[in-house]
Amino acid sequence: MSEPSHKPNAVNRRTAPPGRDGRRAGFTYFEVMIVVGILAIVVASSSMYMRGTMPRYRIRDAADRLQAQLRAARLHAISHVRTVSLTLDLANKRLRTDVDEDGDGTIASNETATIQLSSTAALSLTSSSTYGTFNPRGDFITSNGYWRVVISHAGATPQYVYVFQAGHVQASEVSLD
Repeated sequence: MSEPSHKPNAVNRRTAPPGRDGRRAGFTYFEVMIVVGILAIVVASSSMYMRGTMPRYRIRDAADRLQAQLRAARLHAISHVRTVSLTLDLANKRLRTDVDEDGDGTIASNETATIQLSSTAALSLTSSSTYGTFNPRGDFITSNGYWRVVISHAGATPQYVYVFQAGHVQASEVSLD
């Protein structure tokens, strides 16, 4: 009898090494399809979860940006002994800061900074006032004594950002007034 010829170092693909019970090693089509089905369920449920998370994330991000910019404006007013004017553009979701750095009584183009709080159209901002200033002591001056900015999105908990007369800036998920 002649034995089948094999090339040296070639892998014989016809026979896989048998498992403990003598069957070939590997997965059946049924086992693979069960795993694919489980993965599809996990992906679908996580995408539904993420859809509800994104509005909350966008609200929190806008509140964090606003809070950071307000704190930076107050710090600048105190450290440079200057008045920092703030204008909140609710329609375009922007905060503009104006600082008379050279003390000439006018605001030049290089003395203005504008930050975009959010570019998401579904996000809405409302405020008790749209103009205020930090004086060189860090006190906040506005027409009604403090700012309350509400950042909201349909179906999500709103964020409130407050700037109090003493200059304290605070974000909250609940209304403080």
